[in-house]
Amino acid sequence: MLTFQENFMLLLIYLLIFYLMWRDYKKRIYLFSSILITGNFVFAVWKALDYGRLLDEKILIKNQVAISVITWGNLILASLLLLYTVSIAIKKEFK
Repeated sequence: MLTFQENFMLLLIYLLIFYLMWRDYKKRIYLFSSILITGNFVFAVWKALDYGRLLDEKILIKNQVAISVITWGNLILASLLLLYTVSIAIKKEFK
């Protein structure tokens, strides 16, 4: 279970990334895709933190490798997607 501070930190990260990526609210497809991408990134960070906490408390016994691959794979994929969309947003900003 995440504490209030961790939830608040993840919410702030989500809002900051969402605000920095898309400032053009007229195009709804960009708005929807930025919600999905930042949501996936924040969810992946949350799952990685939760996985680390479970490892510290020695709760994970079964399927450790599968959980690790899924968690870190999702985090890497979400990070790459986020970097790609941020680069598009930066190019769009400086045109």
